[in-house]
Amino acid sequence: MDFHAVMTDEERGLYHRSMRALAGVGGWEVGWRTPTPKGARLMLDLGGSHGHFAAEICRRRPGLSAHVLDLPEAIEKAAPLLAAEGMGERVIHVPGNVIEADLGTERYDLILMSNLAHHLDWQQNRALVSRVAQALRRGGVFVIQEPARPARAEQGGQTGTLLGLYFALQSRPNVQTWTVREMAEWQKAAGLRPGKAIRLRTAPGWVQQAARR
Repeated sequence: MDFHAVMTDEERGLYHRSMRALAGVGGWEVGWRTPTPKGARLMLDLGGSHGHFAAEICRRRPGLSAHVLDLPEAIEKAAPLLAAEGMGERVIHVPGNVIEADLGTERYDLILMSNLAHHLDWQQNRALVSRVAQALRRGGVFVIQEPARPARAEQGGQTGTLLGLYFALQSRPNVQTWTVREMAEWQKAAGLRPGKAIRLRTAPGWVQQAARR
């Protein structure tokens, strides 16, 4: 069931508040551990809704500002949540669909894609990562933050297995959670240099798969 397509206006508001509450659990760790180029000035948060991750990253880097790209209907519900971060013009919403939005050329020092890849199929992720690579400045970093699917079934812990089942039930065909290797393959195919995945301690099962241009 694709619940995103059938939510009422009230449910959509609740959904974004819930996503902000979940992000608050590990937000400080994301702000601390996200690989960021020295002297970075501008980041892009793809499908970032409430903008909490972007805000946490920017708080620790005084010279960094952020654009939070999301659908207009998402921004309508998430705008008060971003305003509550108290970041003013340093972290702002930008309306658009990540599938087709113009991300620009060599514009961003850091691009974060958190909890989005499991809403897209293989081809959509490959195409998006290719556009992300073009949007990064030289030396820029692209971070995919996702609940990773184990490479082998016997490696699956409780959290990863339950998340895989949940997202399989509520997603379109050919959409699923992805392995670290698959995420790194998208980055490598786009001409980026993948590094070793960072496993978040405050969000068991989630990883940051970073690559540098």
